[in-house]
Amino acid sequence: MSKKQNRDEAIALISRTLARYPNNDQLIFELARHKFIGSRYKGRKECLAMLHDAETGFIIVTENTKNDNRRAWAYHYLTTIAIFHKDYDKARS
Repeated sequence: MSKKQNRDEAIALISRTLARYPNNDQLIFELARHKFIGSRYKGRKECLAMLHDAETGFIIVTENTKNDNRRAWAYHYLTTIAIFHKDYDKARS
């Protein structure tokens, strides 16, 4: 089984678990992280959709988590996504 297949399976599993626990910021973070990492293995259209989903998840985490480490990592990923989109003003904020 390839890393791509493993990542797709992880995304599916986390999505199913998140459906049962929709307010779990750790699950939201992990789903966003897997979508962010998995986006590089997709075509342009699917990559952009996955990055959008990841960005949405990371924003939710920054606004809701009580875990400072998780919030810091979410901001890190949001900055990286902004740089990918060449939105340098957003990356600076």
